[in-house]
Amino acid sequence: MPRDLSTPELLAEIHACAVFPETWPVALARLRDGYGGLVAGRVVLDGTGRVLESPHAPEHARIDSRLPGRAHRPVGTVFTRGPSRRTSAGAPSSGYLLGLVAERGVAETVLVYVTRDAPSGGFSRAERADLARLAPHFRHALTGARRRGEDTLIRRAADALMDRAAVGLVVVDGNLRIVKTNPRAEALMEATRDLGVREGRLNGAVERALGAARRERGDEAGIAMTLPRSNGARPLELLIVPLDADGDGGALVLIGAAEQRPVMMAEILRRLHGLSPAEAELAAGLASGLSLAEFAEETERSIETARKTLKRVFAKTDTGRQGELIQRLLTGPAGLATDLRALH
Repeated sequence: MPRDLSTPELLAEIHACAVFPETWPVALARLRDGYGGLVAGRVVLDGTGRVLESPHAPEHARIDSRLPGRAHRPVGTVFTRGPSRRTSAGAPSSGYLLGLVAERGVAETVLVYVTRDAPSGGFSRAERADLARLAPHFRHALTGARRRGEDTLIRRAADALMDRAAVGLVVVDGNLRIVKTNPRAEALMEATRDLGVREGRLNGAVERALGAARRERGDEAGIAMTLPRSNGARPLELLIVPLDADGDGGALVLIGAAEQRPVMMAEILRRLHGLSPAEAELAAGLASGLSLAEFAEETERSIETARKTLKRVFAKTDTGRQGELIQRLLTGPAGLATDLRALH
């Protein structure tokens, strides 16, 4: 019989797995000991029952054939199996098996299981009920860990998009303290003091605009404004987007400057559209704001050579005018593939 499985210690260890995946071996070891078992583990199966991973029972990694067949059962299902003659890998039988379908997703199923050697006998109805009572706790741990993993991926994706954006991006908290900036914004902050950055905060006109938006509950499209430049250059263009309904939880500030041009990576254009290196260089130059004549001068090519290259670019991108070509490039994946090296 198990030794009081639902102890506060075991439940705490299972719940800790949602935040600290490295605690899984501790929780599974306590489960194993509670059942007087040989092995306790966690196995992840795909939709066909194929083992994707068995991370917390390496000695049982060559999983026996009794587990994959349970991949399609509902979450919370407890199942038992008697001793099998051989495992799928040809190893000796693992004795009696008690398992739980802990979580099922679109593409995978997670099972938690414990085995007991044959001389110890099978698992009783009470033991199966004890494991069933642990089902919501295991599901909480697995769901929490999955969400944390997804959140990490989303943050990494957001960081990648910020870094490659052709405009300056600044994330501020509710007190306008700067939380994150992208390379475009950092370059602007180094070049001008007109953004009113002091001690890690946005001040001045930006602070006043966001304050007004909070009082008026703002516009869902954000607060658009221009900011005069002390050096006489064209004003900065700002769009302030509150990150919650009340505007009290911070904001995303988009900053555009006329002197900052998008710098596309010619290599990406070459791969996307089957361009030659010379054709990709021309396409990237036009997308950055150069005219055909300016590109020819910068690259020391004749205007006639540039025209012939442009005709080939039109053919390969299925466009017929420079405006159409630039629109396609800027709205495609290459538009978010800024060459960060050009900003330093």
